[in-house]
Amino acid sequence: MLVLINAVFRMSLVASLLYLVVHILRPVTGRAFSATWHYIVSAIMISLLVVPLPLLFTSIEIALPGEGPAAMPALVESSASVGMRQETSLQPLTQTRALGVFMWVVRHMHLAWLTGVVISALVKLNAYRRFRVLVLLRNSEFNKAEAQNLLQQCQQELGLRHHVQLATNDSIGTPMLTGCLKPVIMLPRCDFSIEELRYIFLHELVHLKRRDLWLKAATLIATALHWFNPASYLLVKEVHRWCELSCDEAVVETLDFSARKNYAAAILATLGTTKLVPKGVYSTLGGKKEEIKRRLSNLLNYGTKKRNAFLAVTVAVILAVTGIVAATTTLAQSQQPAMGERDANGTTLMWPVPSSAIVASGFGTRVHPITGKEVVHAAIDISAATDEAIVASSKGTVVTAEYNQSYGNVVVLDHGEGLTTLYAHASKLLVGVGEQVVAGQEIAKIGSTGYATGPQLHFEVQVKGVPQNPLDFIPR
Repeated sequence: MLVLINAVFRMSLVASLLYLVVHILRPVTGRAFSATWHYIVSAIMISLLVVPLPLLFTSIEIALPGEGPAAMPALVESSASVGMRQETSLQPLTQTRALGVFMWVVRHMHLAWLTGVVISALVKLNAYRRFRVLVLLRNSEFNKAEAQNLLQQCQQELGLRHHVQLATNDSIGTPMLTGCLKPVIMLPRCDFSIEELRYIFLHELVHLKRRDLWLKAATLIATALHWFNPASYLLVKEVHRWCELSCDEAVVETLDFSARKNYAAAILATLGTTKLVPKGVYSTLGGKKEEIKRRLSNLLNYGTKKRNAFLAVTVAVILAVTGIVAATTTLAQSQQPAMGERDANGTTLMWPVPSSAIVASGFGTRVHPITGKEVVHAAIDISAATDEAIVASSKGTVVTAEYNQSYGNVVVLDHGEGLTTLYAHASKLLVGVGEQVVAGQEIAKIGSTGYATGPQLHFEVQVKGVPQNPLDFIPR
């Protein structure tokens, strides 16, 4: 679950940063590039929110110059624990109530995220239910032969073979297309001329041909998964706006100026008739006054923006590649010296839980979570998901691999020169006594065996039998 949460937050962060860049560049791109370009870029950003790239592709690791190995990710630890790293002797660790609340939130973050996803999904399902009751179930078939023939002609022009139903509805004030699998063009009960109907059909059929409704459905998934991110809602608004503007561009691309004026008149015919419709997956010809004004202005300027097609494609590709690489890249320090090897300055150890950076309990005195008594905690506890990998922090020999009442499943490694490391509370042991291991080798699985309050690794470091703060051996 922690891996999934990490992937979701990475997807959210990458899409948000990309949205911020595009938003900052809007004064330039708005004048230079077409609405179709903005729509494609918005679709790319929605894809980054929906497609779990960090889970589908192996993470690309980029080494950054540094003094030590990429042995450990950034840690979440108490200020007292940080201060202890600068002391030569053991100092008491004071755990505050605020720290306890913070760590509780971290441990239950997946529950909060799942709760938000469920609530968001239920809200969207309820909106669809209202849309179905107030709109879809009130359709009546539009049987005018002339309009049906015109619809078939428009489909032939666009090369569409879909069976598209034509219906009328009293609940809507503007023509709309709905139905990803069974498309329906719904018309309000207005007297449209044949020419107006032609432009209405072309507009909605372009939506159908480009599968715009599927992208709008993806926006619902995006806001459900990333309910905590305000940028996801702003991005959805962008998608809806550029969807209509780019559809207008596709319709008028081959029309002369006179035909464009007629198409604009068809849009203006819906002004003032738009009714409030519950949220759903649909596209409309009309809209609010401000939206229609923007669309008409875009139609007049579309010809000048087409000249920048090559530059537009180049920029869109750069943004897409940047987003994909950012979603699948991990930054790390260069490995000099190698992880788990001795260097001239002392001993370095590798971080033992690659999937988690959460230090739930630091080294020093604390109130025992089970007995409630103040005791010396001669280790650090690293929270992680059950059955995540525990790796050897350096090369050595397995001297203990057994079950202990307090430690649960425990492994002890002897690294020579009096240095030993202990890994406790594992759900499963993967090595045996006498076995030689290397740095980074998986030796056990995260668990909660023995005296443990949840899935974690109890990680101890001793030098000649004296407990040491493990964080002092982990390069920063």
